[in-house]
Amino acid sequence: MRHDLLVQSDFASRDLSPLAEGKRSIFVVVGMHRSGTSLCANALGLLGVDMADEIGDNRSDPLGHFERWEFMELQDEILSLFDRSYFSPTHDYPLPPAWWADFRLRPIKERLKERLQQIMCRSDLFGFKDPRTTRLMPMWSQIFAELRLFPKFIVCLRNPAHVAASLFARDNLEVEVGELRALDYMVDALRHTRGRSRCFIRYDDWMKEPMVNGAKLLNFVNYSTVELRELEVAIQTVVRPEANRSGRTETQARQPLIRNFYNLVDRFVESDGADQSVDSKIESFIQNYIAFRQLLGPFEAQFQKVANERAGIEAERTAARQQLNEVREALVAERAATARNQEALLAAQTKAQQGEIAMDENVKRVVELTAALTAVVGQRDHLRSVQEATAQQLAEAQETLAAERAATARDKEALLATQAKPQHEGGA
Repeated sequence: MRHDLLVQSDFASRDLSPLAEGKRSIFVVVGMHRSGTSLCANALGLLGVDMADEIGDNRSDPLGHFERWEFMELQDEILSLFDRSYFSPTHDYPLPPAWWADFRLRPIKERLKERLQQIMCRSDLFGFKDPRTTRLMPMWSQIFAELRLFPKFIVCLRNPAHVAASLFARDNLEVEVGELRALDYMVDALRHTRGRSRCFIRYDDWMKEPMVNGAKLLNFVNYSTVELRELEVAIQTVVRPEANRSGRTETQARQPLIRNFYNLVDRFVESDGADQSVDSKIESFIQNYIAFRQLLGPFEAQFQKVANERAGIEAERTAARQQLNEVREALVAERAATARNQEALLAAQTKAQQGEIAMDENVKRVVELTAALTAVVGQRDHLRSVQEATAQQLAEAQETLAAERAATARDKEALLATQAKPQHEGGA
């Protein structure tokens, strides 16, 4: 098999010491996002290399990203300092000249160095993977030198068209932008690792014949104690060709420049770095491309000016929308208050109508009571008249009775006097 030719026949001849040129080795996986860097870090982990603090499973990488999240966050912070964060529209512009000397990077570099020293204390075989490293290599070169580390680079390569398709599916990034971004990262990965210890890993080889890359990594790590056959079984658990949807077609980059450069690099890797004429062409392309990227400065300045103006307009729009929302909220509140007032007015009108009805009934009742009272008063007056007539009659009757009693009394006295008179006369 092809991978058998890549493995040293004498396992005992491997260098079991992680030292190189008097320095400790560190394995650094570089390359474009979606080019198999996570898969490569996973495979290095199978060889015993401490590559990650946690797997970091994610929808876009079910088997894990195998990143040191603190490194990723700090590198994001660096990119943001220069307005080059991954999701920024200016991410694809080159970093400013001598960006690595910017004083703002000092505390971030110290944190990276401190974290690396902690890892060095616990592991002899260690490294890290983060595509952002590809763009920030000059800073990392300083860190490696200061910590006396010998970097061994694993350069991950993938067809830019397939990278762009994967980025479109994950980030909704336009295909043309994705292809150009893949070219940028490929150029940076090649130029920053040139002349250094490096191993090229092609994404398509993982999908077609995984142990080609497995054997390459086994030889590159060199002092791993893992046997080839053990590695082959382990690799089968982490490589999933069915997940390579974009690689099932022979799609090539839309831009001829990107397509031709990738084909050139692919030829160089196929020759295992032995084709010097291809290497010379790659180097010439990179130098010209780097020079061309510097010409983008005025365009970035113009873009930034437009972006600032747009930001100002957006700020004004936001303020206007805020004011409009406040007016709308005030109008809604006013309408609600008006509705409440109308309800209260209707309730008052209803109550007034009910009051008017009650008043009419009361007036009618008063009229009825007045009529009744008038009748009662008339009856009272009649009774008074009757009473007065009766009283007068009674008085007259009493006077008549009194007169009759007086007459009776006189008659009685006269009678008595009459009766008494003969007696007197007889006695005489």
